[in-house]
Amino acid sequence: MQPDVVTLDISMPELDGISAAPLIVRASPHAELVILSQHDVAAMVTKALAAGVRGYVLKSRAGRDLLPAVEAAFHHEPFVSAELSQGQPPLPGPGPCASSGSAAQPLTKDVQA
Repeated sequence: MQPDVVTLDISMPELDGISAAPLIVRASPHAELVILSQHDVAAMVTKALAAGVRGYVLKSRAGRDLLPAVEAAFHHEPFVSAELSQGQPPLPGPGPCASSGSAAQPLTKDVQA
């Protein structure tokens, strides 16, 4: 199986999403990952991005942000729910967010894995 985009939760039984991310990337190197999470802490986003995740969507924003995040990931572009950037320095990531019309935080720095 070679998925284009994989969505996963951080809090999963047996293996959390951040730990699963590198395993998924190794098994399907062309797949892009989007995390859906209740955790609204910038450090958790940074950890997810370093693990190979392309997008990070807060569950409280899933109705608005999930589809744009999946579309951005499909086009190999990052996406982070905007609430994570309020009052925070820019989050690290592989490039600008191309989800036009969204309130997502553009990502401006490369993540070194």
